[in-house]
Amino acid sequence: MAAHYLDYIYDTTGIIITVAEKFGFRSSDTLVKEEGWKKIYKGLSTNSAEEEIQLPDIKEGEVGTMLSGQIKAGSTNPPSRFSLGDLIKIMCNPAPYCADKEDFKNSELQLGTEATRSGIVSILTKRYVNVSKNLVYMLPEGRVLIEALGENNYLTSVLTSGRMERYLKQIQKGEGSVSSFVKRTEDITKEIVEKLIKDADSWNFIEYANDIHKAEEVDLCKKCGAPVLERETFYGCNNFKKTNCDFRISKVVAESRSVRKT
Repeated sequence: MAAHYLDYIYDTTGIIITVAEKFGFRSSDTLVKEEGWKKIYKGLSTNSAEEEIQLPDIKEGEVGTMLSGQIKAGSTNPPSRFSLGDLIKIMCNPAPYCADKEDFKNSELQLGTEATRSGIVSILTKRYVNVSKNLVYMLPEGRVLIEALGENNYLTSVLTSGRMERYLKQIQKGEGSVSSFVKRTEDITKEIVEKLIKDADSWNFIEYANDIHKAEEVDLCKKCGAPVLERETFYGCNNFKKTNCDFRISKVVAESRSVRKT
């Protein structure tokens, strides 16, 4: 019967109450314009959660007195850890993670392309994050990079990608200047490098450096007893620069190949 009735039409309204100019409380309510098909279900539901809360008729800026209050203890759960597949999805649509995406469409804020995203993720997993059971964990190297660049950095802003792509399209249409784009890129690069050099005086990454060093150590050198560090293609003694210890083992000692006679 309800399927043949008119639409259920309502307006959603909400109020924000500020207490002592510090604490904000939000409440929402639905103002029914036309009951439509919901007439059929009147009085049939026993779910109290479905009961609509009626907000008082107040105007913006009104001041009142708080008569009573109650504090409830609770806890929140952290967001779910990203999986390896989530990284690609976020690069395809990072807009939900932007506090302010200005006037950009979601499609304008995509990071990379279909051909380059897997390569970018590959760099991340080699240098800055660790993937265990398909879940992504930050490495000390990644934390150092994030804290060194800081918040609202030109290099870490998704909006940077949107602005660059938008101007490149203007160049493609003949509405932008290639020389201006290159000059602006050079100026920004210089500004970022100069700022990082200045900020470096306040960096304190000793704890992360120790974590990185521990992560690289795999054993003790059989020649001098110093730590043996893991590199990209080999294992080598950490005393190489100090004492010229030549203990070194390649990760690939030999490769087997099959030869087929024809």
